[in-house]
Amino acid sequence: MEMFDITGKCPFFQKFAFRKSLLWKGILSNYCEGASAKYCERKRLYHRDGSSPCADVLPTGKPASKAFLSLP
Repeated sequence: MEMFDITGKCPFFQKFAFRKSLLWKGILSNYCEGASAKYCERKRLYHRDGSSPCADVLPTGKPASKAFLSLP
Protein backbone atom coordinates (compact mmCIF):
# COMPACT_ATOMS: atom_id res chain seq x y z
CA MET A 1 0.00 0.00 0.00
CA GLU A 2 1.36 3.43 -0.95
CA MET A 3 1.43 5.80 2.01
CA PHE A 4 0.48 9.34 1.07
CA ASP A 5 1.53 12.53 2.84
CA ILE A 6 -0.52 13.25 5.98
CA THR A 7 1.24 16.37 7.30
CA GLY A 8 -1.95 18.43 6.86
CA LYS A 9 -3.83 15.99 9.12
CA CYS A 10 -1.02 15.19 11.57
CA PRO A 11 -1.41 16.65 15.08
CA PHE A 12 2.36 16.31 15.65
CA PHE A 13 3.22 18.36 12.56
CA GLN A 14 0.55 20.96 13.33
CA LYS A 15 1.76 21.39 16.92
CA PHE A 16 5.52 21.42 16.36
CA ALA A 17 6.07 22.71 12.79
CA PHE A 18 6.86 26.21 14.01
CA ARG A 19 9.31 25.33 16.78
CA LYS A 20 12.70 27.07 16.53
CA SER A 21 15.04 24.41 18.00
CA LEU A 22 17.41 22.71 15.55
CA LEU A 23 16.32 19.38 17.02
CA TRP A 24 12.66 20.02 16.19
CA LYS A 25 13.57 21.30 12.74
CA GLY A 26 15.66 18.19 12.09
CA ILE A 27 12.91 15.78 13.14
CA LEU A 28 10.28 17.60 11.09
CA SER A 29 12.60 17.88 8.10
CA ASN A 30 13.52 14.18 8.15
CA TYR A 31 10.32 12.45 9.22
CA CYS A 32 7.65 14.80 7.90
CA GLU A 33 9.19 16.08 4.69
CA GLY A 34 12.36 14.12 3.97
CA ALA A 35 13.96 10.79 3.32
CA SER A 36 12.84 9.22 6.61
CA ALA A 37 9.13 9.94 5.98
CA LYS A 38 8.66 6.31 4.97
CA TYR A 39 9.73 5.31 8.49
CA CYS A 40 7.25 7.59 10.29
CA GLU A 41 5.36 5.45 12.76
CA ARG A 42 2.64 8.09 13.04
CA LYS A 43 2.00 7.83 9.29
CA ARG A 44 1.91 4.04 9.47
CA LEU A 45 -0.63 4.13 12.31
CA TYR A 46 -2.75 6.68 10.44
CA HIS A 47 -2.92 4.44 7.39
CA ARG A 48 -3.67 1.37 9.50
CA ASP A 49 -6.22 2.87 11.90
CA GLY A 50 -7.46 5.99 10.13
CA SER A 51 -6.40 8.25 13.00
CA SER A 52 -3.20 9.68 14.39
CA PRO A 53 -1.78 9.27 17.89
CA CYS A 54 -1.80 12.34 20.15
CA ALA A 55 0.49 15.20 19.14
CA ASP A 56 3.11 14.41 21.79
CA VAL A 57 3.99 11.06 20.21
CA LEU A 58 7.14 11.37 18.10
CA PRO A 59 7.44 9.99 14.54
CA THR A 60 9.31 7.06 16.09
CA GLY A 61 6.12 6.07 17.90
CA LYS A 62 7.58 6.89 21.33
CA PRO A 63 6.15 9.59 23.62
CA ALA A 64 8.19 12.80 23.74
CA SER A 65 9.83 13.50 27.09
CA LYS A 66 9.02 16.65 29.07
CA ALA A 67 12.57 17.90 28.44
CA PHE A 68 12.14 17.43 24.71
CA LEU A 69 8.74 19.14 24.73
CA SER A 70 10.25 22.13 26.54
CA LEU A 71 12.61 22.93 23.65
CA PRO A 72 11.66 26.10 21.74
